Amino acid sequence: EQFSFDAVPKVIDAHDALPDSMQQIILWISLIEAMSFPAYAGMSQGYDRRPGDFSFDPLGFYPSDPEKQKKMQLAELKNGRLAMIAIGGM
Repeated sequence: EQFSFDAVPKVIDAHDALPDSMQQIILWISLIEAMSFPAYAGMSQGYDRRPGDFSFDPLGFYPSDPEKQKKMQLAELKNGRLAMIAIGGM
């Protein structure tokens, strides 16, 4: 079998086993990054956005209650700080 563990004995060789995989990864990352373009466009016009506000919320995750908004903003700041520490530890 082409994609079994025996066919790809080294982890580094798994990258070349599926040649289209890197294209898919780059495509999906690009699409996710493109979702933040409205927020960047607003920042260039003097709009100072809050933590976690990307001006894109089609599923309505951002709460309308001010107390819950503060809680979500704090969680976003903590998540960003943890990500910076994690990258620094690599």
